[in-house]
Amino acid sequence: MGLIVYGWLGVRKGKSFAKQEVEGVCVFVRGGKWWREGVTCIKKFNSSSKSSRSNSNSSSNSSSRSSSSSSRNRSSSSSTVVVVVVKVVVKVVVVIVKVVVEVLVVEVVVEKVVVVVVVVVVVVVVVVVVVKVVVVVVAASAAAAVVVVVVVVEVVE
Repeated sequence: MGLIVYGWLGVRKGKSFAKQEVEGVCVFVRGGKWWREGVTCIKKFNSSSKSSRSNSNSSSNSSSRSSSSSSRNRSSSSSTVVVVVVKVVVKVVVVIVKVVVEVLVVEVVVEKVVVVVVVVVVVVVVVVVVVKVVVVVVAASAAAAVVVVVVVVEVVE
């Protein structure tokens, strides 16, 4: 018996993840196909920035106020995405730790070390990918962005 952890993380704008209409659906891209299994997964999070628009017919001062307000919304959206990504990383680590604890109860001593090493490597990879995605999201425009984190955990014999 061992532990296999598949992780996939992507950032897209708009409706690129239209196949994931229900929150919490576990999907994984393997060979270009979407599939589900009875596994543990993290919900998807929607983050959209609402740009403020001024409809007044005032002078250019009004438009400069509108653009500064829009800029504030962009930074607010980026910080919201960062907070969401941090929460997701915490949830991923909690899920992995729970599965490892369950697996370690029935594993022999030699296999325990292997499982722990695999989990540590997976956690490090997830953190590195999340940091890269945060940089991409912060650099992205103020349009609606979808951050999807899917962790598929399966115990194999």
